[in-house]
Amino acid sequence: MNELDRKIKEIIANSFQVDVAAITDATTSEDVEGWDSLAHGTLILRIQRILAVRLEPRAANAVKNVGELVALVGKARRG
Repeated sequence: MNELDRKIKEIIANSFQVDVAAITDATTSEDVEGWDSLAHGTLILRIQRILAVRLEPRAANAVKNVGELVALVGKARRG
């Protein structure tokens, strides 16, 4: 697990009060209690603030799992 992957999983775990070990690349919003559309928007804003990135809203809303979210943030960081 690289540093970006670890940070995003920690943000997700802290946001939903779950163990970070429970968050994998395959984890979806369906797997985490309380991760609905409103919570997803809040999570995206939190990730953008903490990691100082800007994510295109449509792309951020289209991610299917944590792995895709990590890839999207990585792409945004590279510019």
